Amino acid sequence: MKVYSVSPSAASCTDVRLIKILKKYDDASDYIHLEELNENQIFSLKDSRRYIKGKKLRKRFLCTEIGTGRKYLISPIAEVIKETLF
Repeated sequence: MKVYSVSPSAASCTDVRLIKILKKYDDASDYIHLEELNENQIFSLKDSRRYIKGKKLRKRFLCTEIGTGRKYLISPIAEVIKETLF
């Protein structure tokens, strides 16, 4: 928090470390961060579409939507629900 207050960025949501620190004070939920999952694990976002976690590219993960096969870059701090194939 001290590091961020010295030189804040224009958008507070771009600082992953700051988001993690602030999330500690949120109420408990069923969601976890995408970065906590292993590669090739299935998860869903709040939009209820299902994805497979891929490799990390710079700051975000390349994930594949199961229904369409489309690829999306998703933030490592995105709140997801771990799912199974069936």
